[in-house]
Amino acid sequence: MQQSSVWLKRSVAVPQIELRCNEWSSTCYDLHTHAEYSFGLIDEGQALYQSGQVSHAIQVGDLVTIDANKVHACNPRSAHWSYRMLFIEATYLNQLFAETSQPLCFAQAYWRESQLGMAFNELFSSLVDDEPALVIESQLITCCANLWKPPTQTAQVIALAGLRRIKDLLQKQAQAEFSLQALSELAGLTPYQLVRHFKKAYGLPPHAFQLDQRIQQAKPLLRQGVSLNEIALELGFADQAHFQRHFKRRLALTPKTYQQQFIRS
Repeated sequence: MQQSSVWLKRSVAVPQIELRCNEWSSTCYDLHTHAEYSFGLIDEGQALYQSGQVSHAIQVGDLVTIDANKVHACNPRSAHWSYRMLFIEATYLNQLFAETSQPLCFAQAYWRESQLGMAFNELFSSLVDDEPALVIESQLITCCANLWKPPTQTAQVIALAGLRRIKDLLQKQAQAEFSLQALSELAGLTPYQLVRHFKKAYGLPPHAFQLDQRIQQAKPLLRQGVSLNEIALELGFADQAHFQRHFKRRLALTPKTYQQQFIRS
């Protein structure tokens, strides 16, 4: 018989984020609140989600969103269910997405869209794997960008010169580690604006653009016969395995296989 389990983790790179994973749970909750914003994905089973005065039947693949201090409860409709949640400090999240002085508010209680589930899975995996803050915050913005009620104030005009500064920096210093806040200040934008408009301008959010630059710069080094471990360290990857994983995702070849096409023994 499958056993229920629960685990929690605080992000190392972004300590304002807490993860929770419940598997095969039958636990029921009274109405309650969290000081944090929270959202999560239903992995197994069905549940009844009460958000304020309204109840929703939720199922596998649904992304549940809960505003900070919102009265709510989620309880299984079947015997058991499994889910993963993220709890994010309210002050931090409002600063990250700041476009106006208005506090953030989710547009609806839950979402039934596969693309959102994929974005959540990517973010959750990065948090579990302790990826750098730039990766996590960029994925967080990408995941949540369309979940908020639109602000009533007009957003500031986006400066293309600021985006170009960030693009040039990430190309020239692909190996460096930058915080999203530092990049945003350099661009003269909020973190939310930077991620959204950088992707619109260049096709990738800043962290993914930087990773892509690292892979591009790795290719000539591989052709020259430089060791994988040396390349990983030189280009700012956490280790050789981290380098190999991202290289293969982009080229459908391992770095070693690529190198062997040019370096014959």
